[in-house]
Amino acid sequence: QRRVREAKGARAVNCGVFRVTLKCGTNLPSMDIDGFSDPYVVIEHGKEKVKSTIKRATLNPVWNETLMMNIADVNEPVLFSCWDYDVIGQDDFIGKAYLDLATLTTGEPELQILFLNTKGNITCEVEYTQLS
Repeated sequence: QRRVREAKGARAVNCGVFRVTLKCGTNLPSMDIDGFSDPYVVIEHGKEKVKSTIKRATLNPVWNETLMMNIADVNEPVLFSCWDYDVIGQDDFIGKAYLDLATLTTGEPELQILFLNTKGNITCEVEYTQLS
């Protein structure tokens, strides 16, 4: 069962709506002393920001969750940053990747494998819908 979470104001659309279904992460780096990470993903575009749930003690998280956000400028890439949740102290940065919305066909879901700038990747299905 998938949950859909929206950024604040996601119904007050400017240029379009971006929907991403985070499927999984693969071969993420270990950030904790136990050899694992507690990864989550933050997706940002302009002033919009959405965050996935945290998956505990894994280097290959499975999210299967859908997040939505407004897109004000289709020419600005979407930032996907992966973080390791820490109970004490600041969360650790795992890696980041960018998605160029201009390469997507509006209204068509596409499977994407986003390679992080460090190690590992995030698999997701993305869809950008231009609104008039």
